[in-house]
Amino acid sequence: MPEELHLYTAISGQTAVFKQMEVIANNLANATTAGFKAERIIFEKVLTDERLLHYSPNAEISDPNGLPVEEYVQIQASYTDLSVGPVENTGNPLDVAIRNEGFFVLNTPSGLRYTRSGQFALDSQNRLVSSEGHAVQGLSGDITLGAGKVEISSDGSISLNGEFIDRLRLAKIDSPFLIRESAQKFDLPPEGSATDLSTVEVQSRAIEGSNVNTVKELTDMIFASRIFEALQKAQQASSSMSSDRNQILGKS
Repeated sequence: MPEELHLYTAISGQTAVFKQMEVIANNLANATTAGFKAERIIFEKVLTDERLLHYSPNAEISDPNGLPVEEYVQIQASYTDLSVGPVENTGNPLDVAIRNEGFFVLNTPSGLRYTRSGQFALDSQNRLVSSEGHAVQGLSGDITLGAGKVEISSDGSISLNGEFIDRLRLAKIDSPFLIRESAQKFDLPPEGSATDLSTVEVQSRAIEGSNVNTVKELTDMIFASRIFEALQKAQQASSSMSSDRNQILGKS
C-alpha cells in the first residue's frame, strides 16, 4: 500500500539525518582540537519502483512507465572541509602552523599519513613527533634534534643552535575525500595522491586551530533534529495507518 512506501521514505530519511547528527556532534567535540578539519555529508536522492511491482494495475501512477516512483535519501559520501582554521600563538618553539595549503607528512607504522596539526614535541630519541607520537617528516626523512635552541623559519627550515638540520616536508593532497584515522590524522583515499610542495609558508611558535564554526554546527544540529522529529512523526503516522487498515481488513 502507498502508506508503506511513505514509511520506507521516512525511515531512509531518519537514517541519513541521524548519520548527519553524528558527524555534527563529532565536529563540535573537536572544536578546540588543533588542526581538526570538519567533516561534511553529501546526501543523494534515490528513485525506486522495485517495491511497487506487486501493486494493482488500478493503482495511481506517477511516471510514464506505469509504476509509481518513490523517493528515498541516502548518504552518498562524506568529505573533509579543508578551509584553514585560525592561527593561535603558543610561544612553543616546536609548534608550527601552515599558513596556506598543504599537510605535514608523518611516518607511522601503517605508512605515510597527513595532518594539519603542528603541535610537535621531541620523543625519547630526540625525533620531532606529532601529538600522537608519529615522526614528522623532513626532506631527508625523520627529523632528529638535540639539546639547544630550535628555530623554524617561515619556509619550513629547521635549525639547531644556528645549524641547518632539515626542512619540513609538506604535501598537497588532490582530494577532499580523505580517510580520517583520528581527529588529526588522515590517509589518502584509494584514488587520491599527494604531491610534495616545493615552497611552503609556515608560522613558528603557533598552531592552527580547528576550522569548526560552533555557531554554524549548533544551528545545523537544531535543524537536523527538527527534520528527524518530523520524519519520526511521519513514520508513526504511516505505521498507524497500516495498523488501522489491517484491523479493518481483518474484520471483513
